Amino acid sequence: AYEGKEKFIVNQNGYYISHPLPEKEWGFEFQKEDKLDQDFPPEVTREILNKEKGFIDNGEYLFTFDRVDPSPNQPEFLVVLNKVPHKSVFAAVNSFKLVAFLIIILSLAVVLPLGFIRARQIVNLIKQLVNIISASIQQTFSGLDQQARIAGQQAASVHETTTTMDELEASCRQSTQQAKAATTAAQQALTLAEGGSQAVKETLEGMFILEKKVSAIAAQIVHLSEQANQIASISEIVSDLANQTNMLALNSSVEAVRAGEYGKGFAVVANEIRRLSDQSQKSAEKINVLVSKIQKAINSTVMVTEEGTKTVKTGLENAQKTDQAFAGVADAINYMVVNNQQISLNLKQQLDAIQQVVQAMDIINKGAQETAAGINQTKLGTEQLSDVALTLKRMV
Repeated sequence: AYEGKEKFIVNQNGYYISHPLPEKEWGFEFQKEDKLDQDFPPEVTREILNKEKGFIDNGEYLFTFDRVDPSPNQPEFLVVLNKVPHKSVFAAVNSFKLVAFLIIILSLAVVLPLGFIRARQIVNLIKQLVNIISASIQQTFSGLDQQARIAGQQAASVHETTTTMDELEASCRQSTQQAKAATTAAQQALTLAEGGSQAVKETLEGMFILEKKVSAIAAQIVHLSEQANQIASISEIVSDLANQTNMLALNSSVEAVRAGEYGKGFAVVANEIRRLSDQSQKSAEKINVLVSKIQKAINSTVMVTEEGTKTVKTGLENAQKTDQAFAGVADAINYMVVNNQQISLNLKQQLDAIQQVVQAMDIINKGAQETAAGINQTKLGTEQLSDVALTLKRMV
């Protein structure tokens, strides 16, 4: 490469992305004002930032620049800038001019007074100088070949690195898609869990209503049992009254028999009362039988109601546990959704960073190719210089 050559990469605002001094890089990220216009003349800065590509010679330095658009549809762009000292580029030519000029002056100064003999000596001296120049050119050739090989190796390394980064970008993109798919599945599971939780809450409400109704039925059955007990008590009273009435009717019949003819009418009434008393007693017995059956049925219903109440309470407890389980599942899935979203965001940021690295590697690759092209041009110029030296050697 040329001695003193420097390479820069700047963005559309003139901030350094790449600089020989690392502390000047990424000034817009670190709130620093290290920009192109602080290190280069204003006219050079304007031309570099406003043109696609170009070549600038300000007498002291040679500038070559080329714009790179990472995203064609975006206003952002990068500029690859090469700065080479003017004297470094034309050093070989200037040296040859100086040597040739000195040789000519020396030849004129010596040939005129000394004649042919001195001229011959000067020619020999010129040959020696030409040989020295030829040897120097050969060394330059060797150096240029070595630099060309290094530039080729650099381009190959950059290409390999770019390929690896492309593979990493594809892998990162696939991971991002998988994270998005996992987030979508988790969101669907969260929706299902929320639906299940809502169904359990509705079941809980139904169980609460059923518990209230079962409790109301139990209260009504208890009230019915109390009324049946009251009916049984009244039936017993009626049965006792019937027995007492029957005894009174029997006693009345006995007294009527004793009264003879005068007691016949009273005997008829006593018999009728006894008959009614017997019917009342039979009715009371039937009522007692029915009340007993009702009481048994009520007791069975009370037992069934108590079992139903226990079952409802158990169902309520299970439904509450299920609701809590659904809530826990929903919280876990929601946490998983948040984590997947964070992973997806991190992968996206990583993908953006990889894309920036790939773009930077493309720029470096392009710079390496330009360096190789510059070396080839220098090599061509050196070959021309060698031809001139050989021609001069043959002439002398």
